[in-house]
Amino acid sequence: TSDIISEEDRNYPIEYLNYENVDVYVTTYDIIIEEGQAFSEIPEDAFFSFKDHSYSITYKKVKPNHLKVEVNSTPSISNINPEDYEAFKTYVKNVLEVESAFIGYK
Repeated sequence: TSDIISEEDRNYPIEYLNYENVDVYVTTYDIIIEEGQAFSEIPEDAFFSFKDHSYSITYKKVKPNHLKVEVNSTPSISNINPEDYEAFKTYVKNVLEVESAFIGYK
């Protein structure tokens, strides 16, 4: 969530272990719309990384009316130091932006 990057500046480390309790997240969505309809707007696949953190999202059109979306995220429990905060903030903003992408169909 954006809560972790809500500060303008950071004067002390983010103790990431306080935010995470999972080593890897893998989420798969099978989006199936009615027969005769088709996905018309599919976002591009995306990959982001920051130090030992990584995030990817892929879209696979299985059939005209079936879209498979896979999200893989590997967080790190290492602290985020104040000098790395801006880069980390950019990473999180990029992830949140692709998470809010629209998928179009008709």
